[in-house]
Amino acid sequence: MKKTLSFLLIAGMVLASFAGCSGGQSEAPAESQTPASSEAAPSSGAPAPGEQTVIEYIDHFNEETKVNGVTAVIEKFEAKYPQYKVEAAHTSSDTFLDQIRTRVAAGDPYDVFMGILTDFSELVDKGEILPLEDQPFTSRINEATLEPETKDGHIWAIPTSTSIGGVYYNKKVFEEQGIKAPTTRSEFKAACEKLQAAGIIPISGGYMQGNVVLDNVQWVCHPLWQTMGENDINRKIMDGEAKFADSKAYLEGLKVWNEIELDFMDANELSVDRSERVIQLANGTLGMLASGSWSVGDIRTAAPDGEFGFIPVCVFEEAEKNGVILANDDGFMISAKAKNLEGALAYMDFLTSEEGAKAWLEKSKTISSIEGLTMDDADPMVQEMLALVDKGQRYYAKDAVQFEGPALTKARTVFRSYVALPPEQRKDYENALKWLDDEFDAMR
Repeated sequence: MKKTLSFLLIAGMVLASFAGCSGGQSEAPAESQTPASSEAAPSSGAPAPGEQTVIEYIDHFNEETKVNGVTAVIEKFEAKYPQYKVEAAHTSSDTFLDQIRTRVAAGDPYDVFMGILTDFSELVDKGEILPLEDQPFTSRINEATLEPETKDGHIWAIPTSTSIGGVYYNKKVFEEQGIKAPTTRSEFKAACEKLQAAGIIPISGGYMQGNVVLDNVQWVCHPLWQTMGENDINRKIMDGEAKFADSKAYLEGLKVWNEIELDFMDANELSVDRSERVIQLANGTLGMLASGSWSVGDIRTAAPDGEFGFIPVCVFEEAEKNGVILANDDGFMISAKAKNLEGALAYMDFLTSEEGAKAWLEKSKTISSIEGLTMDDADPMVQEMLALVDKGQRYYAKDAVQFEGPALTKARTVFRSYVALPPEQRKDYENALKWLDDEFDAMR
C-alpha cells in the first residue's frame, strides 16, 4: 500500500502539549511556499574563482545508510558550490564527544559537527557553539524539534531527523516459533524464553558502544520516570541533589531491564556492535533488536524482502502503557570559532534545503525534521512505528531531563560497566544502585 509519510504526523502531536495525537498527513509545500534555496547562503569573503576552501565535518554515524546519506548530501553540495570542499569524518560514538571537546579546547574546532544540546550543553555555556536563530534555514525546521535545541532564547542545533526507539522483531522467526508479538512485560519475557530454548539469541542492543547501552536503559526508564513522577531525577543526580539509590524509577528500571533484556543477551553482547546484530536479525539468528528508527535502512539493506515488526519495550503488564520513545536523533551544530564559518553556514543551508534534505532522506531512510518534507512508500517498519504513535503509545524524551555534557559521557561509561557485572551483582538491585552512585561519583 502506497503511503506518504510526513514528519508533521509526529511533530504535530509534539506541539499539541505532548498530550494529543493526530494521524493527519501533510503534502510537500507548494513551490511558492518552499524556503529560500541554498543560493541565499552568505557570500561575503568568498574565495577567488577556481579556489576551494575546506569545511571540516564530523559525525559518529555507524549505520551504512546514514553514511551514504552524508555522502549524497556532500556530493550535491559540492556540485552546487564548487568553491567548497567538505572533509568528512565518521568516528566511533564512544570517542566522539571527547574528540569534539578536545578539538575545541585546542582552539581547532570542526566547522560543522553532529550534535544536539544535551551532547554539548557545556560548550554552549562557554560560548563555543554558534547560535542559529537568526539564520533563515531555521524556518525550515519543524518548531517542535527546535524546542529541545533552544536555550536562553537561542537555537544551538539543527535537528534533521527524529528517532523512535523500541524493539524490532523478525516476523518469520516468530511465526516459526509460534510466538505472537508481545504486548506486555510477561509476554516479552516468555518470548525471550521461547527463542532461547530454540537456540536463537532472544534480544540484543549491540552493546559495543556505550551510547547504545544508555539509550536502552533510558528507553526502559522513560515510561517509569514519567509515570512515577521522577522526570527530574537525572537533573538532581547531575547536580548532586539525589542519588540513583534514591530513585524508585531506577530501581524498577534495573529490574525490568534485567528481566526482559540483560538476562537473555549472549556472552558476546559487549563486544558486538549494532551493525552485526542487524545482520543477525535479518538472517534469523537473532529474534529481537532493541534499536530505533535509524536502523530501518540497514535492516532493509540486509534483508530487502524480509518481514520485520516494531514494538515498544514492554515495561508494564498493562499493554496500553507500553510505548515507543520519541526524541531528536540526528542534529548538527556549528562552531562559534569555525575556521570556515561562511562554508559551514552554506553547508547547513543546503542540508536543510529541499534538495539537500531529500538527498539525506532518500539514503538514510530516517524520519525527517524538515517542515513539509514527505517520503512516499514508507517502509512497513516505519508504518508500524507511526501506528503506535498515532494510538498514543509513545513517550517524549523531552518530557524527562536527560544526562547532558560531561555527565552524559559518565552515564554511558557507568551503565556499560554495569552490564559487565556478574549477574548476581547486577541483580542485587539496591546494592547495584549504590554501586552506580559510587562509580558515577568517582568520575566527577
